Amino acid sequence: MRYLPQLHFTKTYGLNKSDLESKPRIDRLCVAIALLLVGALAPDLRAGSPASVCSTATSAAASSDSTYAVAVCETGGSGASAADVAAEWNSRIQSAQSRTISAPNSTTAVSATVTPTTIDETFADFIDVSISGIATGDSVRVEKFQVNNTNGVIDATAILQQSFLLTDGKSNLIGGVVNMNVPADSTPADGSISAQISFLDDSVPNTVGEYVFRFSSPTNAFTPITKRFTVTAVPDAQNISGTVTASGAPLPNAYVVLLNTEGGGYTFYAATIADAAGNYSFGANPGQYDQVAAQRGYVGAFGKGVEQTLAAGQNKTVNITMVQGTRTISGKVRDSKTAEGLPAVQVVFRSADGKFTVDYTDANGNFSTRVTPGSWDLEIERNAVNQIGYLAPSNPMTVDTSSADVNNIAISLPKATALFYGKLTDTNSSPLSGEGIDSTDERNQFAAFTATDNNGNYVIAISSGVWDLGATASALQEKGYLSPFPSAFYVQDGQAIRADFTAKKSNAQFGGVLTDNNGAGVSDISFRAADKTTKRFTDFGTEAGGAFNVAFADGTWSVTPEFASVADTDLIFITPPPFVVSAGQTLSNISLRAQQPTRHVILHLIDNTGAVYEGARIKITTTAGGTTYTAYAFTDVNGEANLPAFDGIWTLIGNGPELFAGGFRQLTQQTITVSGSDVNLSLQLQLLPATGNTLVNLSTRGTVQTGDNVLIGGFIVPGVAPKKVLVRAIGPSLSGSGVNGALADPTLTLFDGGAHQIGFNDNWVDSPDKQAIIDTTAPPTNDKESAIIATLAPGNYTAKVAGAGSATGVALVELYDLDSFSSSTLANISTRGRINQGENVLIAGYIVGGYKPQRVVVRAIGPSLTQFGVSDALADPFLELHNAQGTIIMSNNDWQDTQKQELIDTTIPPSDPKESALVTNLTPGNYTAVVSGVGGSTGVGLAEVYNITGN
Repeated sequence: MRYLPQLHFTKTYGLNKSDLESKPRIDRLCVAIALLLVGALAPDLRAGSPASVCSTATSAAASSDSTYAVAVCETGGSGASAADVAAEWNSRIQSAQSRTISAPNSTTAVSATVTPTTIDETFADFIDVSISGIATGDSVRVEKFQVNNTNGVIDATAILQQSFLLTDGKSNLIGGVVNMNVPADSTPADGSISAQISFLDDSVPNTVGEYVFRFSSPTNAFTPITKRFTVTAVPDAQNISGTVTASGAPLPNAYVVLLNTEGGGYTFYAATIADAAGNYSFGANPGQYDQVAAQRGYVGAFGKGVEQTLAAGQNKTVNITMVQGTRTISGKVRDSKTAEGLPAVQVVFRSADGKFTVDYTDANGNFSTRVTPGSWDLEIERNAVNQIGYLAPSNPMTVDTSSADVNNIAISLPKATALFYGKLTDTNSSPLSGEGIDSTDERNQFAAFTATDNNGNYVIAISSGVWDLGATASALQEKGYLSPFPSAFYVQDGQAIRADFTAKKSNAQFGGVLTDNNGAGVSDISFRAADKTTKRFTDFGTEAGGAFNVAFADGTWSVTPEFASVADTDLIFITPPPFVVSAGQTLSNISLRAQQPTRHVILHLIDNTGAVYEGARIKITTTAGGTTYTAYAFTDVNGEANLPAFDGIWTLIGNGPELFAGGFRQLTQQTITVSGSDVNLSLQLQLLPATGNTLVNLSTRGTVQTGDNVLIGGFIVPGVAPKKVLVRAIGPSLSGSGVNGALADPTLTLFDGGAHQIGFNDNWVDSPDKQAIIDTTAPPTNDKESAIIATLAPGNYTAKVAGAGSATGVALVELYDLDSFSSSTLANISTRGRINQGENVLIAGYIVGGYKPQRVVVRAIGPSLTQFGVSDALADPFLELHNAQGTIIMSNNDWQDTQKQELIDTTIPPSDPKESALVTNLTPGNYTAVVSGVGGSTGVGLAEVYNITGN
């Protein structure tokens, strides 16, 4: 059996690369368990691969035995033939079809088949659906019901668990690749449909029980057809059975799930449906388990609900009690553009005190469920919406039923418009099947999940933007592999991007115990171990007594607790030093430590409106005696986080994707002194500014002469997403600012990294993009000045400012970031110009925008320019850094005199000892770097600003 896939449930985590520590195993299992309990289907996960030529980039870890390699192939709208796709992937795939839809020409009776009609609970393949006798181009609605009888009748107790539309001749192509999450027609024959439904994820659809597929016509062109479908149990030598009751009476047809809890986590083992008398039974291997039950209209417990140990040959009786709901939560799940209701979408409900229940939307997208009074999180199960081509929100919606029912909830879902696809193999090129693949957008708003097929292939439907993509760590770990860090990709609407992953087998062991300061073992805590050099990670948990044992590979590993696993445990966790592991080595008796608190820091958090803010991740940290201590908590329904502490000076940090996704800044770090008593603190969240968080405006003023002595501004757009920028060349309007000798008529030329001209402008009012420049709200104020607006792919760019007709004078080259919420940020501006005396020095101005400090390196380059063919280079530059008030906050002559080691550590120190540089953290605001010559010397110099935040 496999580890459950990472199914996001709370608003505490995403799959962001910067958020690796925050994927709690217990929360991602909540949704998976709910799936099992109601028998939801996983998405169909196969894809075709275009055989057209594409560019390939391979990213691998530094060492020769790296954990993974990712090959990326971007494709457009043209696809390969079905034969090409099959030859490359060697999989059961759905081919793309193209045909002309004609009028009905057949009177053949409509028929439908489902193959196979019976599977057992270990089945991991595809179910084939065939429909014949329909009119050419006609559509058929396919619905799957869980039925609570043995005669195959869809009665009032039946639950609609899956619903999708199949259209004759219509396949699901995106960017030339078939979106196999959504079943579609794959046969070239008119008047018939062949489609496949995935049963690859055996932890979701294979709940033992009776089901019925119904085939109907949206236009009533034929009488609905039903086909029975059965999932049977596999016998075991051990057995757990019992009765599910509510208020002392048997609860018919409840779902019961058995979870393996060995290793500190949860692994799906089996699921079944109780009979009409509430009785259930399933077999299992010997081991440690947890049992959970769910039924519509009733509330069950999750999280060590019924812990059991099953011995070899034992037949055990375990009865489960549920509670009937007394409040109603109702609403509609709908298309975000059309407002059309989406059927058979699973909605998961979880309360603040650990209870949960589930429901499905009906044929019109409506849902209504009964719960107990209190605060409830509502989450859309992403596998269900992936199957109909939509995206599920990463974060739940919170409602409060403490005093009354909550009705008329509207949950809008966007349709998927792009694809990731690829293959997961091991280092021997053998496919890894049934392994999870996760993807989350950069703002942690939407998430997608899939699993690889028997040939290691996968496909995930997403939308345009920047998405993180990676293999699920827990699924790989079950087979002894280590997972790669997620990779980020920029995807456009209608595009399919291929990303192949290669996983490395573990070759070492790591074990020990987690104890508190009293020597007591601490169980049920999840950790993440990461090797940042080779970019691989794995998760592990502590068992009874705090013991843990996990497979590793050679490398240097940092171990951190997973946030949701340790939050609200009322324990302080001690950060261990990195562990070095060699191939074939077993490290045992590793001591991980936690500490009981003697004090508490109690934070009260409100949003910008004054309302309490629930679900924010808060941590406090302190260092004492060279040891780092950290405590974690979420804000509860009252906006309160109760953080364990002891006497000392602590730093409070509040951040995480849930704040960013909610439109809020991360909390400003707070220094808290704890001495002799608890500390109460109240803070208010602030909305994110429109500028995001980056260097949002970079400008350099210098003297424009002729030849090599023009003003040249270079900048870098890193990351994976294009960036929209405005570049300006300012001259005559400088006179109004008291600048003597301003350039009267500047021209602006934009070059890419290959020195190819990609833009030119003389007078901005003559630009074909005049209105777009006006719309930026930053057009030049003089008609003779120049401007270029452009969307630039990641890379290096140069802007050259010259004088029309070889005119000379003082000018300003400026760069504005027009979409600084993008993951691509302006990382560097470097401007070359003639440095004279007085006002005619080189002045680089920039704005640090956003909501947190940025770490920057500012450099003044002179003598090393000679190696690039620059004549008359400034021999000895001097650098001053000014704040918005004009005050000098830092200065430097020779860079090795002051911050030598710090600059070396940035990896970008100047190459000549006579050049100048500064490295510092700057809060949001305006800054100016002034480059002059020591002793009034003149020459050509370079002023540079690097944004190294996060390096």
